Amino acid sequence: MFLTVRQFFILGIIFLWWSTSALASYEEGRKAYGNGNYAEALKQFQPLAQQGDAYAQHSLGTMYSNGYGVAKDDVQAIEWYRKAAEQGFSYAQFNLGVMYDYGAGIAEDLAQAVVWYRKAADQGLADAQYSLGVMYATGRGIAKDHVQAMAWFHKAANQKFDKAQYALGYKYANGDGVEKDEATAVFWLRKAANQGYISAKKALEEIKAKEDMSITPSLPKPTEVKAAIQRAVDFIDIETFDAKLLIISKLRAADVINVPGCVYESKRKVNCIVQLDFGMNNVMYMQLPLEYRYSHWEAPILEKVGQENVANPSVPSPTVEQATTGA
Repeated sequence: MFLTVRQFFILGIIFLWWSTSALASYEEGRKAYGNGNYAEALKQFQPLAQQGDAYAQHSLGTMYSNGYGVAKDDVQAIEWYRKAAEQGFSYAQFNLGVMYDYGAGIAEDLAQAVVWYRKAADQGLADAQYSLGVMYATGRGIAKDHVQAMAWFHKAANQKFDKAQYALGYKYANGDGVEKDEATAVFWLRKAANQGYISAKKALEEIKAKEDMSITPSLPKPTEVKAAIQRAVDFIDIETFDAKLLIISKLRAADVINVPGCVYESKRKVNCIVQLDFGMNNVMYMQLPLEYRYSHWEAPILEKVGQENVANPSVPSPTVEQATTGA
């Protein structure tokens, strides 16, 4: 039996009306759900879910899983999640994976958790990509594979998923299944920390503390800095004077000091501007925290030994202590 053009037209109108009505009901249910009016949400979602609407089925699963407007029932949650998941709804696939992963309302089955995580991850759902990465990293439900774990973490992290960003930072910081790379670790940890992820903030603080501990022992003591400045007074070739200067409160390491434009009023006095540069040429460059790189500092140095001399009035005259501390 063939349908006439008129019959096709009538069926099209009916389908359009039903689709529009279903969409309106779902939107009403979603709005009620967002406002905490779960009774109204349930009223709107139930008939749609029974008619096969995947969005409504997933929403019902979420309500049963959390006990929103209904008694908490993981078995019912799984039933509705599965109906939506089998229609390819990614969030339902992910949540069904979670239920298998934790044995909620069903016997724990890590292999099935991996199956459903993968289905959702393949559709680009960041939550599922991260969870699949965890399964590979820990060997739960699948053979441990750090390469696959990193690949899935990267996919989720590139979608700004904070847990995945932290996971990447952790693995790079500790060399866990990947070559240790502190710069890359900081890159990902900072992204997670900027989203408020507490563990990432703590990890960054720990890395910073380790950097400070590794740098400090190799630096000159304040007394050694004073001695270096003192030697500058009687140093013949002042323009090639090599020293390391420590400004206690600001700098951690320095390159060679350049002393341009020095004024010799006697062999016992030098009056000049000390220009301190450090960064790319520093042997400690790669070990320095980013905030200490490419830095520059200038300070006037005036030293007198044995007799009083008239200082150049255009140049201030700090003490050694002031020059050393940057005061």
